[in-house]
Amino acid sequence: MADGWMADEDERRSGPVHLGATRPPMVPGLGIPFSAAVPTLLAAAEVQMAVTGLQGLAYAAGIVLAVTLPLRVWVSFDWYAVECLMAWARTAGPAFDNRRWGGASLSHFPLRPAEARGLV
Repeated sequence: MADGWMADEDERRSGPVHLGATRPPMVPGLGIPFSAAVPTLLAAAEVQMAVTGLQGLAYAAGIVLAVTLPLRVWVSFDWYAVECLMAWARTAGPAFDNRRWGGASLSHFPLRPAEARGLV
């Protein structure tokens, strides 16, 4: 009985992992993940609404091109590059005061002092 279970488990592990189940969803025309395309297109739409006319459309297209072209190159090497960047932005990104206060947030209260303050 145990041998049959192990054979089934080995069969599952050696099978193919299909591409659609492993990579993040991509925007067909842009070639970047949806997690990067949505903020990029929202920023371009905001700029286009703020600066009206053809000049606003040119600015919006410039934003899309300036963000999308480097991301396309980056995502061609690693599909999860944007997800790694977003994970950094959620976790270690806000910890800019970590070296000064020893904390992992933008809190103005120290979790522990970086050095002794000379208190008796």
